[in-house]
Amino acid sequence: MLIHSCSREDDKKSLQESKLLNLLLQGNDSLATHPASTITILGQVISQTMDSTTYHKALMTKGKAYFLLGKFDSAMYSVHKALAYFQANQLSDSTKELISDCYNTIGNLYSRSDKLDSSIIFYEKAIQYNIPTRTPDILINIADQYKFKGNYAMSVSKLRRALFLCDSLGLKKMKFPVNFALADVYLSLRDFKIADQYYLLAEKELNERNVNEKIVFSNNRGNYYYYTANYAKSKEWFMKVKHLAETSKNEFSSNLCYLNLADIYLHLNGMDSAKHYVESSEKYFLKLHFKPAIYYANAVKLGIALKTKDFAAIDFLKKEFGDNEGGIDPNLISIRNKFLEQIAYEQGNYKSAYFYLNKNQQLNDSLRNDLSLKRIAELDFRYRQDTLVLSKEIYINHQKSEVQSLKLSIYFWILVSASGLFMSLAIYFLIKKRHSQQRIAYLEQITQFRMTNIRNRISPHFLFNVLNNEIQDMDQEKKEHLFTLVHLLRKSLEFAEQISIPLSDEIEFSKAFIELEKYKLGDNYSITWDIDPQIDLQKTFLIPLMIQIPLENSIKHGLSQLDREKFLGISIQQEKDGILIQIVDNGRGIGYNYQSQSQGTGTGLKVINQTIQILNSHNAEKISFSIHNRENEPSNGAVTSIFIPKNYKFSYK
Repeated sequence: MLIHSCSREDDKKSLQESKLLNLLLQGNDSLATHPASTITILGQVISQTMDSTTYHKALMTKGKAYFLLGKFDSAMYSVHKALAYFQANQLSDSTKELISDCYNTIGNLYSRSDKLDSSIIFYEKAIQYNIPTRTPDILINIADQYKFKGNYAMSVSKLRRALFLCDSLGLKKMKFPVNFALADVYLSLRDFKIADQYYLLAEKELNERNVNEKIVFSNNRGNYYYYTANYAKSKEWFMKVKHLAETSKNEFSSNLCYLNLADIYLHLNGMDSAKHYVESSEKYFLKLHFKPAIYYANAVKLGIALKTKDFAAIDFLKKEFGDNEGGIDPNLISIRNKFLEQIAYEQGNYKSAYFYLNKNQQLNDSLRNDLSLKRIAELDFRYRQDTLVLSKEIYINHQKSEVQSLKLSIYFWILVSASGLFMSLAIYFLIKKRHSQQRIAYLEQITQFRMTNIRNRISPHFLFNVLNNEIQDMDQEKKEHLFTLVHLLRKSLEFAEQISIPLSDEIEFSKAFIELEKYKLGDNYSITWDIDPQIDLQKTFLIPLMIQIPLENSIKHGLSQLDREKFLGISIQQEKDGILIQIVDNGRGIGYNYQSQSQGTGTGLKVINQTIQILNSHNAEKISFSIHNRENEPSNGAVTSIFIPKNYKFSYK
């Protein structure tokens, strides 16, 4: 009777465990589509189990369901409690996977709370457990955080690694999120052609994905059409997001979608719909203290106030965020700056309009610079990937050699060993040579990118300085004055495409500039040019604007608005080892605390110095460039000295 009773108890216990496991599976299956139902199902499992592995598996999955429903505090509590239990138990393969899953979920929670650095820390912890099937997904999450931080090079690096793992491990289904994550990065970099290619690759598998993946993809596809100004097409994708998010009761995604729809209706002139969606979403994100969404809502409300001419609302909204707000996606900053630029223009505040236009230009320049870094990162990753594959092939060949050696005589073994050693040496030198060649290529590419960046900035510097001065003092100037201005602008554009120009061109350009700016000096001034007749002006070269920029600084910061007699002298002399150029004035000198009415940015001198540094790195004899006060007269003028050595090579290759 006792044996029979024990057997019945065991059967009853086994049946109960089977029932609980089935409930746990049902909860996992309904997680993506019906997170609210998942919580109900897992509640039954939790209520019927004690402090066991099954109990904490259910608790962890329940935490994921809370996350999808936007209940982040409940989610964090559940996942942390499950994590503490799994860490306290022996680390089998199954518990390692559960711990990795917990860390990944915590990373997701910090990401939604706009704590990007914390999220990266937990994602990195998750990846340390080396779960092959989960690693690509975690890498995608890490890449997203770097994208939100504006570090696109690091984001692409993580995604390339994820793509490599998908190929090597045969994880074809994981390529979908990697492809559209890459599309998102290229969209942020405004490379619409490549972004569209990756979106189309991912879109082929869209119907086979779960509801959350469909929501994320459709939202980002809508963003693509938004940035390409196809607002009707963008609205179609966001309406898909709205249906999917509301059906699955995903509150966070629903409100994010409402915010996007508000911006779309604003561009389509649907003011009532725009107001409705932005007000609805803003309330939700204020409760979460989710700063990027609150910032975006502020930008959309500025756009609505602009179109409805509500200037009182504009003044209030402008005060909610500063012009240099930290922790915000550059794309969102660009959207808000564009509305602020339009508002300033509408109010006739052209200085403020130019300020926001310039800030957006700086953001775009930053993205282009990061695109260069991203390309370098891609090349480096491909190199390391090739090296890894090559090492794997060497290992396989070595193993085959060992098997063959067991079947051959000692003489044949010696021959095989010698051949193996020869092959290893050949491969080693091949890799070393290949690495050296690629390193040289990388350095040349980096130098070229730096040089292009510097030269592209010098022409806008000159254009903005001259145009600002003209706009400030605009009246009915004579035709000759305007013709001189046009000549200067045209020359500056030509100079921007050249690394060096003849000295004759620089002198001609500088004289034209002085003619244009001499009204600032008044009547009591004198200008002298002392040019050594031994110098062949056509065959002597220098960096474009190397004389003009110091002249501009002397006039603007040293001589303008000076009451006494003003003097400006330019000396160009042949010396034994090169050419010496000096620009001398009797102005205020360096360090004088004087605020000009038309202050510059200092960009000109920075560009000249950076160009000299790059060119000097490729020459034994160096160009020297210095500015100092005149000797014995520290408060009565400055001297700019430039020395260009003989046979100087104006090339970065």
